[in-house]
Amino acid sequence: MNLQLATHKDVHSYPTGAMALGRDLGWVKLKTFLSKADPGQPHEFTLSESIAYQLKTGSYHTLHAYNAELNHIALPVVDMTGLTDTALIEALLNHSMKFGETRQAILDALSDGDIEPHELETILHRMFESMRAQAEVFRRLACMCADDSALEDALQQWGSLGHA
Repeated sequence: MNLQLATHKDVHSYPTGAMALGRDLGWVKLKTFLSKADPGQPHEFTLSESIAYQLKTGSYHTLHAYNAELNHIALPVVDMTGLTDTALIEALLNHSMKFGETRQAILDALSDGDIEPHELETILHRMFESMRAQAEVFRRLACMCADDSALEDALQQWGSLGHA
């Protein structure tokens, strides 16, 4: 999905409509807001405006379109602050289970020597679930760290791993 179509989809996903979203975000010129959301118009949202409408709508097609253009992925991270050590064990076990499901999907797809499109889609879905589970384990570990700035530092390092 290209960025303009993703923007349109996110803005129009607002339950009370795109015009209401513009009002709720404080836009005075609603026609400008709607124009920026229209794939047929030359106007585009700034990055800050894009973040604002995605947070307000809870729809992240624009984020995923950015990632596709940059050959990256985005994973939602659950806030695990204040959870017990038992939650860490549960997160680790969940990650292990999701990794096993990914492994099985790959083995199933390779069993006949030919990977079908629906099998590739299943593998991608399982991999995404596994990565999300792993990110949740990391988030829980970061919450256990005594240094509050450690999470931000670690996330910056994580983001630069592929660029070293």
